Amino acid sequence: MPQDGQPQTAVDKAVQRCVGTVLVGAVGGALIGAAAGGKRGAATGGLIGGGAGGAMCAVMLAVANKEDRERIRAIEQAAVSQGASKSETYVSQGVPRRVETKVSAYSLGPSETASVSTGEAESAAPGPKVCRYAETTIEVAGKGTANTGKQLYCRADNGDWSPVAAVS
Repeated sequence: MPQDGQPQTAVDKAVQRCVGTVLVGAVGGALIGAAAGGKRGAATGGLIGGGAGGAMCAVMLAVANKEDRERIRAIEQAAVSQGASKSETYVSQGVPRRVETKVSAYSLGPSETASVSTGEAESAAPGPKVCRYAETTIEVAGKGTANTGKQLYCRADNGDWSPVAAVS
């Protein structure tokens, strides 16, 4: 779900991963249940395993719409631009959401490069380039909490902060 030629963000990756998480949980639970209790245990294990993966998935699917993804991206970018953690609570589709982004510094070394999209062109400039990690936690009332993983942002030559790579 990359937007405007931007690289896939951690939020986009988390939404895509959620379905895989549920499937892996269900299959793993079924295998463990089968080993422990035969066919009936497999069904129970599959439901439990799928449910465990489903909690994160429920949160990510709740924020998979374009408006929520754009809002989360704006919160992340504001935090990164300010170089400080940021928390915001808002209501979308009648359900409260809380987004908390923690920011930490990261500098590319002289031998590393970062491909930074500026909206017009993409440039691969050798370091040192100023970069920051953003790690976002999303809480959706009634669904639970999910962490998107780290998102690397680097400052482009024009001073804007752009997402570079989602780190799993």
